Amino acid sequence: MPLAGNRSLFQEAALRAAPLVSAGGRLLVVGGVDHRRSIIEQLEQIGIDAQVLLEPEARDSAAAMAAAAAWTAARDPDGVNAFVASDHHIPDHDAFRKAVLAAADEARSARIVTLGVKPTHPSAAYGYIHPAGSGLSAVTAFVEKPDQATARRYIESGYLWNSGISSFRPRSS
Repeated sequence: MPLAGNRSLFQEAALRAAPLVSAGGRLLVVGGVDHRRSIIEQLEQIGIDAQVLLEPEARDSAAAMAAAAAWTAARDPDGVNAFVASDHHIPDHDAFRKAVLAAADEARSARIVTLGVKPTHPSAAYGYIHPAGSGLSAVTAFVEKPDQATARRYIESGYLWNSGISSFRPRSS
């Protein structure tokens, strides 16, 4: 269903991610077998070609990420995955791609990279990360959905919302 403009959030995510695929790479979409038809139709509507991996039943993002990582590792030992949720509204596609490319470059050094978002308000609906510094830096804490008062303290201490967007190499050697 279109929520921002005339495309679904899934279509917006595919359009944001497709230009990130490097030569020889492939856009992967992991979804439930029950959503196969919708995934294929929505990709066709926007002219995006992708490899679709179907889960027999929903197992949340960790299983989807593992399936994508296994697919990549089997085809390209030096490949890097960028994991992007399809339920985010990110209007600035250029800034998004710049951040994901920087994360992918860092992931090539056998690091796991997660992107944080500067909070606009305290929220108990989001997870938080505490970066050790600005820009690309180590993360000193991950906190899943704190209460409102704790979220306020986290923001005052420099925590970021955990975007759920991450990048890593499926094989470390």
